[in-house]
Amino acid sequence: MRAIVRVCAYAEQRQARRLRAPRAFTLIDILVSMAVISVLIGLMLPALTAIRETTRKVVCSSNIRQIGLSTAMYADDYKGQLPHSRFYEKSLYTSIESIASSDLMRARIAEFNDWDGLGLLYGKQYCSAAQVFYCPSHKSVHRYERYSTGWRGGPYDVYTNFQYRGGSVDKKSNLSSMPDRISLMADGMASTFDFNHGVGGNVVASDMSVAWFEGTSSALDLPFGYDDPAAKAKLQQAWLAIDDALFK
Repeated sequence: MRAIVRVCAYAEQRQARRLRAPRAFTLIDILVSMAVISVLIGLMLPALTAIRETTRKVVCSSNIRQIGLSTAMYADDYKGQLPHSRFYEKSLYTSIESIASSDLMRARIAEFNDWDGLGLLYGKQYCSAAQVFYCPSHKSVHRYERYSTGWRGGPYDVYTNFQYRGGSVDKKSNLSSMPDRISLMADGMASTFDFNHGVGGNVVASDMSVAWFEGTSSALDLPFGYDDPAAKAKLQQAWLAIDDALFK
């Protein structure tokens, strides 16, 4: 009799433990949960991507603003003259002779083992952080890591992510004689390589203010690549289009 009672008590205890134990997930529960999570991630990804690009635009704006302020300090020390570029022709309005679009982004020229254009700001210690010359949205070949040796003074070409309209070697490009507002530098302008944000770019004006130009590479008719034979005309028109949109 006692054995029967013990068996019954044991059975009741097992049943009680079974009732208290949490119910395990079934395979269907797991699959449904994974499906819901996948849908939520799919809905959130575009928003996260947009937030990341907005952040990059802000960082890019900060970088190009620092370059603009460094240019103003340079001009102040050199009687109003802009950093000169060997790729500058005679005046700000006809600054491209026979040139690849990437030449306006060159900061150091291996042939002369010397700084050029915006690179003079770094070489003369007006802007000593090389990473400032790069846009975080850049997706092509001109990244800081590629040119780090050149930034340290090695005899290599160095390119930035920003195009510089230029200062003349013969010192005729003086800030004091320029129009109040005209674009001096901007996000790279080669449609398949350097148009960093895709739908516009940050621009520094001659008064060193920073503005956002809203437009696509096709709207600006940017050079297709570095060797586009029509680069000169396209870049001149792009600068004028930016000026008309932002400063007229």
